[in-house]
Amino acid sequence: MASGCSRIIHIAAHRAGLDDEAYRALLMGAAGVASSKDVRTWRQYNAIRKAFAALGVRMPYWKPLGSDDPQMGKAYALWCSLYDDGKVEDKSWSALTAFIKRQFAGQDILNNVQKSHLIEILKKWLEREA
Repeated sequence: MASGCSRIIHIAAHRAGLDDEAYRALLMGAAGVASSKDVRTWRQYNAIRKAFAALGVRMPYWKPLGSDDPQMGKAYALWCSLYDDGKVEDKSWSALTAFIKRQFAGQDILNNVQKSHLIEILKKWLEREA
């Protein structure tokens, strides 16, 4: 999960005026997690965002992979090159997302370090002989 997600969730909890018990109950009810640090996927974040919206607190819409992120653009370009070389069968964003989830323990929100690591994984795969 990107560290920014956790901060956004904490800010929303503060704005909603939730005590610790109510905060953790909201997280557990919405996403099945006890802490914002346990949010691993976009779906969990979005469920939490909707729960806060029901309380009248707006949170930013976190874009899933493939948004206007230069690092993810680079990763997708490498993914398409792998497709062109016949090393992957599907060049869609959803196929790349599935690959990322396998590589990063089910996460579909990556921080910048993880994105750099992903790019290096894809580069090395592209350089390997068929």
